[in-house]
Amino acid sequence: GSRSIYHQGWKATTNFVSPLFNERAFISGSHEYATDQWSLFDLNNDFSESNDLAAQHPHRLQELQQIWEEQAIANNVFPLFDPTKNYPAHPGEYQVPRRASYRPSSEPVAVSRIPNMFGGFTLSAHIEATSTSSGVIAALGDHQGGWVLRLDNGRPLFEAMQGRHHLRLEASTNISAGQRRIEVQMTGNTVTLSVDQDQQAVGEYAGLFLFPGVTTAAGGLWIGRHHGLEVGKGYESPAPFNGTLHEVTIANGTPNSTLSLATTMRIGEGAD
Repeated sequence: GSRSIYHQGWKATTNFVSPLFNERAFISGSHEYATDQWSLFDLNNDFSESNDLAAQHPHRLQELQQIWEEQAIANNVFPLFDPTKNYPAHPGEYQVPRRASYRPSSEPVAVSRIPNMFGGFTLSAHIEATSTSSGVIAALGDHQGGWVLRLDNGRPLFEAMQGRHHLRLEASTNISAGQRRIEVQMTGNTVTLSVDQDQQAVGEYAGLFLFPGVTTAAGGLWIGRHHGLEVGKGYESPAPFNGTLHEVTIANGTPNSTLSLATTMRIGEGAD
């Protein structure tokens, strides 16, 4: 992991070594944010970041650190999360929503802003398309662990992968032109794909909808496109959706239930 800031051709970054995958046995670096060592690179002349200029330009490094801190405060990054504590199912200062809606964007949604899909979920997409429309509606992760909902020449597809676990659901027919609601629902290990409440495909998936590696690289939830490595085969990133995508809603396994007052108060106390 790292903290990085780009400004006017310069990059300041830190090296924070994660406990995942035994990285610390092979990579040198800080194990705590408080002991991070910042590096400085001139990307105009050193694209590979091989020449650390922190010692030669301390004032520029300080300038970039200040910009990073200002942006971190503005975007509620603090307090910084230490991945040695309960990663990846860590409680944040701002609780993960139980239900959230998203619209197309050229940037991914942070993992911390996605409802928990572990244990069951409902994914619903409101689209307007033709019987030959194609592209990614929503995607998270890649072929090593992730899922994608897309149209392939008018036919809805949902694919999920994690290690040896692989699920591919394909609608029996193309959608008809107009406004449609495509829904993926997981209850237990059973996953269904429906179009306008008409069930099109059903399958079993024993993998977990919990992908800690998504927090790196091109991670996050993509809406209307998918940058990075693909989930499964049959499309090439970014595969932008060429219909109209109005909204994608994700709800956790019990979207219709409400939190008790005691649970709400406990969450509030934890956030403080």
